[in-house]
Amino acid sequence: MPELFKQIFAYIGLALPALIIITNPIAAASFFVSFAEGMPAKEIKKVAMKACLTSMWVMIVFAIFGTFIFSLFSITIAAFQIAGGIILFGVAMDIRKGRREEKTPVKSDDFSIVPLAIPMIAGPGAITTCLMLAGEATNMAYLGVLVLCIVIAMIIMYIVLTHAHKMTSILGGGGLRIVIRLMGLVLAVIAVQFVLNGIKGALPILAPVLSKCING
Repeated sequence: MPELFKQIFAYIGLALPALIIITNPIAAASFFVSFAEGMPAKEIKKVAMKACLTSMWVMIVFAIFGTFIFSLFSITIAAFQIAGGIILFGVAMDIRKGRREEKTPVKSDDFSIVPLAIPMIAGPGAITTCLMLAGEATNMAYLGVLVLCIVIAMIIMYIVLTHAHKMTSILGGGGLRIVIRLMGLVLAVIAVQFVLNGIKGALPILAPVLSKCING
């Protein structure tokens, strides 16, 4: 039992940071401020709640049905880890270069679902992350933990969005860019870890060598 708890906490240590970073609350806050300018506080909370709930359910659906998607298309977990890790690494590089900071010029009366929830928060990167984490969930306990991590990530997102104006004024443009780039660096490390795990699963003969790389 203690070993199981240890493994679950290790899974949380992988899943929660990955979900927080890939949904990128800082970049979402910067985007949110530009769209919510002039909105009353009550409306800001309503829009933030709608965006977070939509994003949460999108990610939960992909997390729960991730295994079914794998079996439907005969995709191995190792293959998806490698492909997904490469995609996440590309997203991380975009974050590092500041491409995801660019604001969408289109403005609408209700931006909570599109473009804020989809694709800003629950975009391809977040969906890929949920699928990969679901692939690593060996039983229902892990899947439950993954859903919990998604909920926690969206609670954090909601808090950040509802305090976006204060946060952006405190950090300033330069501070926001620094934080976003640091998040990109951490995401790149997580992406490389996914690729290493995938290679280890696809080519067991390399497992001892990769274990040394992973464990230092």
